Amino acid sequence: MKCQQFRGGPKPSSPRKFSVIIPTQGRLSIRQAVTSVLAQTFPEFEVIVVSDGLDLPTPAILQDFLSDSRVRLVEQASSGVARARNTGASTAGGDWITFLDDDDQAKPDWLETWSEFANEADIVTARVAISRADGHRHTVACWLNVSDPTVGAASLLASGFALRRDLFFAVGGYDECLHYSENTDLGLRLCDHLRKLGMPDLVRHSELVVSDIYVEKPKSRLTRYGIQRGRAARHMLRIHAERFAQEPQHMGGYLNISSRAYRDEGNPIMAIKEAWRAILLNWRDRASWKSLAISVFPSRYQKGHSG
Repeated sequence: MKCQQFRGGPKPSSPRKFSVIIPTQGRLSIRQAVTSVLAQTFPEFEVIVVSDGLDLPTPAILQDFLSDSRVRLVEQASSGVARARNTGASTAGGDWITFLDDDDQAKPDWLETWSEFANEADIVTARVAISRADGHRHTVACWLNVSDPTVGAASLLASGFALRRDLFFAVGGYDECLHYSENTDLGLRLCDHLRKLGMPDLVRHSELVVSDIYVEKPKSRLTRYGIQRGRAARHMLRIHAERFAQEPQHMGGYLNISSRAYRDEGNPIMAIKEAWRAILLNWRDRASWKSLAISVFPSRYQKGHSG
């Protein structure tokens, strides 16, 4: 998979401390996302909306906001969320950057929470509220554990962390090969970088809930991401092989995602191989056996049956 390498860029002149980067594909919900940022209790920020597609209605949707000097719109050819976030970061003027998805909303004290740790850390994580399509709601913590050698060292969601712009550039930003799992990958590379520097104490965590995140139905996610989930899983297994080797359960999960994608791509042989690899890691795992069965006997399962 060939991807453009992110190289960052010179920091534009800006008196603002935080740059909030919001990628969008022209969804109407971007209005609520931007509104939530403009309502922040911390005043020193800019909002960079990156429209991922040149023919999207984003300029019209944001027309009422673009007269605000704190809001900027950047447009790019459709390239995916990872490149959109990198594009926003490359034009950011703040010393710190943080991200928000276009269907999520920041709590009023979101940036205030980050600012409380800005003088003692290079990256800050917090809790986020998850609202699912079925009405279920709960909170989860984002974190980085620099000393953890496994894949579980990082759990990041877009609005659940902020970091210094220079640190984001130092690790190469988001991996533009990834259209899925891009936050986990970034978190793992941040852990690797800080461990090599011998600076694990540059990470701070707040137990405050800083944003509301909407999670769509599983079938909708499968439709939207399609085989990109499987390709991302394979990419993650390659670049973080040492971490996966120490956590077979995580590895098996990614192998099953890859197996499903191979089935969707019309490659049953590779689908079977990936499912069998997952079984060898944990022969008690029902999900892996189910994935193998669907791969071997696809005609016995309805089209679109999850596995």
